[in-house]
Order: sequence, then structure tokens, then C-alpha cells
Amino acid sequence: MEIIPQTNVNINNWTIRDLGGAKGVLPNLDLSAFTYCLITDDSSFLDIIPDTSILILPRNGLPGLNNSSETIYILDHTESVIDSLQYNENWSLMDSRSVEKYRITDTSNEPNNWGISVGEAGKTPGFQNSLFFSDLPSKGSVTISPDPFSPDGDGIDDELTITYSLPYLGAAIRWEIIDMAGRIIAKPYYNYQVGQNGKLTWNGKRDNGKSARIGIYVMKISFQDVASTQSWETVKTVVLAKPL
Repeated sequence: MEIIPQTNVNINNWTIRDLGGAKGVLPNLDLSAFTYCLITDDSSFLDIIPDTSILILPRNGLPGLNNSSETIYILDHTESVIDSLQYNENWSLMDSRSVEKYRITDTSNEPNNWGISVGEAGKTPGFQNSLFFSDLPSKGSVTISPDPFSPDGDGIDDELTITYSLPYLGAAIRWEIIDMAGRIIAKPYYNYQVGQNGKLTWNGKRDNGKSARIGIYVMKISFQDVASTQSWETVKTVVLAKPL
């Protein structure tokens, strides 16, 4: 569990509780505002989080949480509820991936403010959430680089990168590579969940594992909003060249 205090605060005798009353008691620590703080009973996370983040080990561990549904409370030393979260089986959950907030300052009990981490490791303990954003743009954008690119293994311009920014909190991307004969030769990402902005790459390989031929390719890139039926699509061209 990760918290980011909005003001400087001491958490001595704060508790993490479930609906059944089981609780973990937090130690006497002074936390600075907007510091990433990871609450866990696993001290090995100390090797993962950055030096700027805080690892908090409850004195008696944490309550066990159900996979299907649960209510979690954070209470201060006066038993006042600081924050709470209720989730159920209707939430989008995925094995080995954490669930993150899009907007860290918005209410925790809004399901649409949560999504599955799109970080490479499936989680971002002590770091900015992979789904984080401040304001949504009015429309989407995709840029590509480099163009042309030459996936020949020399370490120079070997991969094509698309950089995207979406008018959605999260989306499922479909990226298709089409040759000049109109054939789809590769789908680098298909129904792959992404955050509001980020980068993805194509290594110049066809779906059969063989290298694509030198030439011009059309890229059809579409994004389906995870929270509605809205979608956004763009078409780009790129040149796969000889060594440059």
C-alpha cells in the first residue's frame, strides 16, 4: 500500500484496518508532504524503492486482504478516518500487477480513478504512478521517431518509438503495421492496456519473427477508452531503411 501525505504529518499510532477490525499499527515517523511512502510488511522493498521514498513497516504486520472484495481504512491516533478504499470483484484486477490511482489527490472510493499499472515491472513502489496525469488533453496525439529507422542491430536507430498522449485516463491500444500491398505484417501491441501517455517500440520484426523488408509501411494506431465506448485512431507512415 502506498500513501502520499498532502501535508507534513506524524503517523505514530495510526492504523491500517480492514472491515473485520484487523489492524496494523504504524510506527512513530514524521513524514514530509508529497513524499512517496510504501506501507508493507516486506522489508525487501527497501532494495527497490528510491532513497527519496519512505518504507513504513507496521509494528504487527498488515491485515490480510481478500482478492474479491474488501474495505480498507487509514485511521489516525484519534481514531478519525483519514482515508478509505472499498473494492469488489467488478474492479479490473490482474495477477502480478498493482492497481494505481490516476489522480493522487482525488477520492480513493471512485473506481474510475483506478487502473491496472502499466509499468514495466507491473508496479511502481516509491515512484510516480505509471498512470499518473495532471490534465487530459482535448485530443490525442502520436509522434514517431526515428523516421526512417534501420533495425539492423548496429545500435543506431534500431527501434521505432511512438510517443502518445491521450484524451483518456487509460486505453487499450491496437497498433498494426501494414505493407504497401495492404497486408498486416505485424501487431506490436494489440488490446494492450496503456496509461494516458507513454512510449512503445517496434523492432522491425514481422509477427512470424522474420525481419520486415525495406520499404514504406502504414501504421494504424487506435486507442479504446477503458471507461467508455469512445475511441481515437490515427494513421502514420514510416520508412524501414538500410543501415543509415
